[in-house]
Amino acid sequence: HDIPSPRQPAFAELHRELYGREWDDNDNIWTAFPNHYRKEPQFTYENSPFWGARKVRFFLAEASKILGLSKPWRPRFFVEVGTLYGMSAIRWAQEFDRLNLSNMPVLCVDPFTGDLNMWFNKRKPVWKLLDVQHARPLIYEQFMANIASLVSSGRVAPTHILPFPVTAITAARWLHPKGFHPDAVFLDSAHEVDETYLELALFYRILAPGGLPFGDDYQWPSGRFGVDRFVEYNRLPLHKHAQGRMWAIAKPRATISPQSD
Repeated sequence: HDIPSPRQPAFAELHRELYGREWDDNDNIWTAFPNHYRKEPQFTYENSPFWGARKVRFFLAEASKILGLSKPWRPRFFVEVGTLYGMSAIRWAQEFDRLNLSNMPVLCVDPFTGDLNMWFNKRKPVWKLLDVQHARPLIYEQFMANIASLVSSGRVAPTHILPFPVTAITAARWLHPKGFHPDAVFLDSAHEVDETYLELALFYRILAPGGLPFGDDYQWPSGRFGVDRFVEYNRLPLHKHAQGRMWAIAKPRATISPQSD
């Protein structure tokens, strides 16, 4: 079928396309979350580069420099690939509230099944993050409990965060025929060899011109390999944080699609 013209959807449109129903202020994914496992909100896992106070605000200012803007960057459609408990998504949603961007969608792409590191290391604390019950992890339930608690308390507007419990590949390939082109993509998934490269290639292809893909944990050799390979192959400049953890790639406003090998 014909692919619609590229655009950044508002919250209501994205919600409808994701879940097949209109947004209802009184009956929605947050108010109707059943919480069968009785998960309590848990915000102790703070291994997010954006969890600290004003971290998102500082990043927006830095991103404007990378993109060559005279004003702080204001993305219109934010996608997070790799969400876990939602810590980064929460901070981005709160910053959008502060900026009066009340219908700015934050699409959280994650199958909520954990990564290789978690499943391998059953004697380390990362294993407990999965909370495996009845043969499956309860990361999604913890994520939903966290966001629902902040929405109900008024600390995050309900019209930001939308979970998309699929793989990064599925999400990128779903967004493309919908014509939904994010201008901000935070890649923070498994960081495994080849996975990072594939995710970056797929999301860069649908990224709006003038947009910014960025990620965390550049100090991890497996993730760094994919990022370096992508920018080298496509002859793109790589911007790195002084501490060596964050990376970003500015997509030119007039651009050609990246190569694939």
